[in-house]
Amino acid sequence: RLSTRRACKGSAMRVAAGKVTFTVANAGTIDNDFAIEGAGKIDLITPGDTKTLEITLEPGTYDLLCDLAGHKEAGMVGKLTVAP
Repeated sequence: RLSTRRACKGSAMRVAAGKVTFTVANAGTIDNDFAIEGAGKIDLITPGDTKTLEITLEPGTYDLLCDLAGHKEAGMVGKLTVAP
């Protein structure tokens, strides 16, 4: 379980390849989303809401971000390393 702040603000995460479930909670006061660039996305997560993304990931490095207008530029980015 991740918060939108931890998931997308300068974080670095590591998971094993295969099926991965991300549960993301928005504990903030503004709307966010959660995107794994090129792999999958949780659309709008309103304050107080929690959403889940189940995805199968291949080994590699992926960018994490909130791709709502201005959020990436405000530093809501991170890295995900998927190990074999």
